[in-house]
Amino acid sequence: MKDLRCFLLICFFGFSLNAQSLDVVYGVSTELALTKEQLEKIPAQIRENYKQLFKNLKYIKFRLQINDQESLFKMQESMKNEALSGFAFTRIMAVFSGTYYSNSQEDICLNQVNAFGRGFIISSKMSSIKWQLSKEKKSIKGFKVYKATGFEIIKNSAREHEISIIAWYAPEINLAFGPANYVNLPGLILELKRNRNTYTVESIEEKEVIEIEKPSKGKQVTQAEFEEIGAKVMKNFGSN
Repeated sequence: MKDLRCFLLICFFGFSLNAQSLDVVYGVSTELALTKEQLEKIPAQIRENYKQLFKNLKYIKFRLQINDQESLFKMQESMKNEALSGFAFTRIMAVFSGTYYSNSQEDICLNQVNAFGRGFIISSKMSSIKWQLSKEKKSIKGFKVYKATGFEIIKNSAREHEISIIAWYAPEINLAFGPANYVNLPGLILELKRNRNTYTVESIEEKEVIEIEKPSKGKQVTQAEFEEIGAKVMKNFGSN
């Protein structure tokens, strides 16, 4: 226990005063969309396949690299994982796809994705999410974290809906980054809940230097322009 306290104390001063380059790994968990009673009503094989999707989540890891004023976030690839039954669907369940880049100096977030048979870079502002800070706190990996809430509007061809976001950030690690493009809080986000999914930090490693490459391949569009393209594609698909 004494050794653990010493380690956490070193982490506190190291991250608070010196750290500019971090290598952070997050795991993901999710809540079941179906109740136990609903599961019992579906065929056994489908039920087992459904459960397997959730079991596979423990193999999905996301990596966040931070170098001073920039960050890069993406899912870690593993050929071993791809061999798991239903893993392709589990990847979809994990939600975040492509590469996410943030730059606090330029106040910009980029999401590089392949969609509709093309490559895109979706741009937004780091300051686009309006966080509500709370005094509610807890501990994650030995760090005191505080709660912040926000929301985002998602549009598709069918409707527009609001998604709630809950972030737990650590002021001790004074870097305004987190999973995907959920950023711009006064400390590193150690846990993020987006709808049913929760992304929680599993490890934080300090590095001397991390080289981060800004995504450049793909047509650069805003989120609104990307949603408009998607709506047109779906409309054309439905008319054929």
